[in-house]
Amino acid sequence: MSPCAMPVILVPKKDSTWKMCTNFRSINNIMASHSPFGYFLDELHVKKAHEGSLIGHFRELKTLKILNEHFYWPQMRCGVHKICERCLTCKVAKSRVSPHGLYTPLLILTSLWIDISMNFVLDFPRSKRGSDSIFIVVDRFSKMGHFIPCHKSDDASHVANLFFNIFFRDVVLLHGLIRTIMSDRDTIFLGHFWRFLWSKLGTKILFSTTCHTQTDGQIEVVNRTLGLLLRCFVKKNLRD
Repeated sequence: MSPCAMPVILVPKKDSTWKMCTNFRSINNIMASHSPFGYFLDELHVKKAHEGSLIGHFRELKTLKILNEHFYWPQMRCGVHKICERCLTCKVAKSRVSPHGLYTPLLILTSLWIDISMNFVLDFPRSKRGSDSIFIVVDRFSKMGHFIPCHKSDDASHVANLFFNIFFRDVVLLHGLIRTIMSDRDTIFLGHFWRFLWSKLGTKILFSTTCHTQTDGQIEVVNRTLGLLLRCFVKKNLRD
């Protein structure tokens, strides 16, 4: 048999068909000694599957899957791992963000005004009283909402003052203190004053996932309903 001969074997696939695989080990020993780059033939195939113009520097498992469609050699996965780990383009261009953690579902509610959602709707035309935004508070169990006029420039202390003056008078006196508050990551809700205030009252603050409105879809529905009501009542008089 010629020293350059490469044995070909048939390997069964998951769909009961067969694929042809070539063992390049016999010719690798000849090519490696004459190659100016010192690459084995299997390394050239890995680089083509990882760095090809139509590939886009996929990660290790995806590169291995592409190779498995056409080739097989012993310790293939180890070779793919080494090539992908040494790839300078992947180290420079790809994100280093850690994988996301497990999803945490919201608790199932059983009573009124224990768990609420908060949000702001901003940049309305300024009213006669000077308000240009609305602070929305919704009970997650009954879907009942409170709409509190406010200003876009209000900080956490102003919002807390509005909340306590109106919400405590109408809700807390009847139903008691709140157990959890669901809100987005607004700077007001992330502030030290807001966190410290609710920690003293024994209320837990839950923040929704960034750029993912589906996390607290209920408050988004209330926002849309509020906009519809305002368009119906205000009509042409935007300062009404």
